[in-house]
Amino acid sequence: VSEVEALGVFETYSAAAAVVAADNTVKTSLVQLIEVRLARGMCGKSYMFLSGEVAAVEAAIRSAEKALGDGGMFLDSSVIANPDEKLWKTIV
Repeated sequence: VSEVEALGVFETYSAAAAVVAADNTVKTSLVQLIEVRLARGMCGKSYMFLSGEVAAVEAAIRSAEKALGDGGMFLDSSVIANPDEKLWKTIV
């Protein structure tokens, strides 16, 4: 990732839901998928990091939430505009 305008974090209750969400984000928005961490911790919780323009990251996260539907697999998400360099170094 060359320039970081926004960092998106998307967390799910299952590895399968994270794969669906990650696939959806890169197909629907101009974002870069940084990493998908599958089944980390108890009960298979998974999460992904993505980067891009703030509006694109927000749109990607909304789209991923919609793709998971009402199945209850979405846990939480966050968009951080202009993340600090120290934070960025801990992720990549």
